[in-house]
Amino acid sequence: VDDGDLYTNTKVVNVVAGSYTVNQRLGANWLLAGIDCTPTRTASTDVTNKSVIITVVDGDAVTCTFAAQRKVAIGARSYHDLFRSGSSWGRRNSGDPYLTDWTMTLYSDPTTVISSGLTISDPISQVHQLRFTKLTPGTYVVCTTLPTGWVQTTPTTEVTGYEGKVCKLVTLAAGKGATLLFGQ
Repeated sequence: VDDGDLYTNTKVVNVVAGSYTVNQRLGANWLLAGIDCTPTRTASTDVTNKSVIITVVDGDAVTCTFAAQRKVAIGARSYHDLFRSGSSWGRRNSGDPYLTDWTMTLYSDPTTVISSGLTISDPISQVHQLRFTKLTPGTYVVCTTLPTGWVQTTPTTEVTGYEGKVCKLVTLAAGKGATLLFGQ
């Protein structure tokens, strides 16, 4: 997926016949989505290890493209929904405080937990939240656990497959992020 900028890195190397390993180093917020080489008979790709072994004979011209994507991040926050009337029903208002120590769980499907933790004070945003970072682009579900005596005000509908849980669904493209709010 093109990240929208005008920058690419290209390296051309003239070599003698033989086998060569090419590796890709990526920054902390990037992931390797794929490696495509032409002709394919010359290359053995390994996306997990960010490398390709290229075997060339005299006269070969091989092109390998390493496709990198920005990772995605999701912030999850719970707030005490104190002001629930009229148009503000189910929405966070300026007087609704964020809650700390609320359990948030990130799923890739109803049976696969990716990560779970408690909302804490975030030094960047100055609010209580749990951040799920360095995720691959895709669809995720975040659920919160309601302590005894609390009821949810938002979300007001259930996510299919997560019945009985307080959850929100989010789909993120490469380099994007989302902040999900849960009202209690």
